[in-house]
Amino acid sequence: MGLFSTLRGRLKIRVRLMILTSGIVSFSVLALSFVVIFQYQKILIEKTLDVCRNLSINVVAQAQDELLLNDDVFTSTKEAVRAVKSSGPAGFLAAYVVSQKSSPRKKSPTYGRIIAHSGENHSSDEIPAQDLAYLNSINNLQYREVAGILRFAFPLFFVPAHADPIRLGTVVFEFDTKVIYAPIVEVRNSILFVSVFLLLGSLVFAFLISGRLSRPIESLASAAERIAGGELGVTVQITTAGEIGQLGATFNHMSRSLKDSERLKTEQAAIKRELEIAQGIQVAMIPEPQKVGPYSFRGFMQTADEVGGDYVDVIHIDGRSPRFWFFIGDVSGHGLRAGLTMLMAQTAIHSTMEVSPDLEPSQAFMHVNDVLFANIRRLRERKYMTAAFYRADAKGNFSFAGLHQDALIYRAAGKKLEVVPTDGFWLGVDAGVKKDMRAGKFKLSVGDLLFLFTDGLVESMNGKKEMFGQEKIEEIVRKHGTSDLAGLEERIMNSLRAHTGGLRPADDITFAMIRREK
Repeated sequence: MGLFSTLRGRLKIRVRLMILTSGIVSFSVLALSFVVIFQYQKILIEKTLDVCRNLSINVVAQAQDELLLNDDVFTSTKEAVRAVKSSGPAGFLAAYVVSQKSSPRKKSPTYGRIIAHSGENHSSDEIPAQDLAYLNSINNLQYREVAGILRFAFPLFFVPAHADPIRLGTVVFEFDTKVIYAPIVEVRNSILFVSVFLLLGSLVFAFLISGRLSRPIESLASAAERIAGGELGVTVQITTAGEIGQLGATFNHMSRSLKDSERLKTEQAAIKRELEIAQGIQVAMIPEPQKVGPYSFRGFMQTADEVGGDYVDVIHIDGRSPRFWFFIGDVSGHGLRAGLTMLMAQTAIHSTMEVSPDLEPSQAFMHVNDVLFANIRRLRERKYMTAAFYRADAKGNFSFAGLHQDALIYRAAGKKLEVVPTDGFWLGVDAGVKKDMRAGKFKLSVGDLLFLFTDGLVESMNGKKEMFGQEKIEEIVRKHGTSDLAGLEERIMNSLRAHTGGLRPADDITFAMIRREK
């Protein structure tokens, strides 16, 4: 089927070129033939007119004299007409003189009759009224073709002094059109033969040249079909210069570009799938809402890209004196590199908790910082992480270390809100941050709520470039601090969406809620 389509396409191109070429040749030959025949016919008529003028000299002289003298016999005129017959050129049929002499009072008895004829038994014949009217209308040598006869009419006038000319009659010569126009027929036949020869030659030429002209187009069409079938990167070899060569070069560039674009598209799709997998892993690592000893925990994370750099976690260390660790952090920037840094921090935190579960928050922070700083340097990245480590016991006593966004504490008893700032150092900036470490403490009573968040929540903007702001967060937590954690999360997100108008966040948004239940 493909071969048949290709052959049909090639035939279409060649047939079109052949039709175009033959049409141009035919039109040119026909136009030239028309001009040649028309001009040749005109020349023949002029020559015949000259012949008639020469033949009519003697006839006109004799006829004028006898018509003026009212000679009823017209002997001299008849002899002059018969002499024309004996010396007439090829194609000559007849010559005759028609009387048209008249006066205001009466017409001549011979008016409208033939007074002399080159043939026998035609004298005194009456001219039909239609022909007589035509002869009366002409004033000089005229001709017309009637029923295969080419008829020339030469009017006879007498011009008296100081008076209008008097019409005496008309000398008529008749010729056979077939004989007169025989040279034209020969020329027409010759032109027809040449035309057929030129037409056949043009068809052969068009067939031969169409192969050369259509071959590059056929190559382009075939390559285009292969591209349409999914075979990208197909190129054509076109050696023809000019527009066809330029078209071939453009086609090759387009084909290579399509292949490169498809390759990039495939690579981007693969990267996107990998990022989606990484995002799924990251989301799966966010702790589920859970009861941790006397505390209820609920975390939320929405990344700006497929992979985010925010971190929220909870670790329960059991034993004689159970410890409950809560972590929140934000890697500088966002995206894949930030996500990788966050995963390194998470791994370091879990490893530290497993090896040294009894460390103070400041000690744990310094240990994680040293590990993360070394890994970041090894990757030659310029990343850091704001973070805060919170450790609690079963009685609501909290100690913390690090440098991050303020923590909010809702006091259930007084329905008030406290802002607890952090005062320490960032993870991954430098090694040995012991001198910069400062520990903090607070206590949660039953019903109290600890709210932790990253700067992505605070700095979320609307279309007017206005931030959501910490004041808005404090207002929501203060107003709904006694709500269940799922309800509080919903109110915060509804308020955020109303502020941003559904715009895509520019940074990761993360927050965590910890409430002491008993």
